[in-house]
Amino acid sequence: MDIFVCLGNPEQETVPDSSERERLQAACLGEEKKAWEVLQLEENFPKLSGCGGYEFLPCLEGGGKTLQRIAMPRNGYTLKYLRCVVHHAKIYIRPIQKVWIMMNMSR
Repeated sequence: MDIFVCLGNPEQETVPDSSERERLQAACLGEEKKAWEVLQLEENFPKLSGCGGYEFLPCLEGGGKTLQRIAMPRNGYTLKYLRCVVHHAKIYIRPIQKVWIMMNMSR
């Protein structure tokens, strides 16, 4: 099972707290848990298509809250690559340019 969490702010550097997770879910961002076959993020998080790009950040420190950017390999991100880097950790997706307004919006 892969877990991706779509963040709302390009400057976020820590794991969202419970109130922020609720706001992310209400804004159709937040967490998606599923057995992914291929990396189809924009189908599950449609707002990613208009954010000017995004990057992946796991929280690799045991119990830590600081997100760490995953360097992009030459051929781009793949699901296999991300799984290899993060193992079983949640993968946070951070928009590069756009800040999402945290209010209840439809996908």
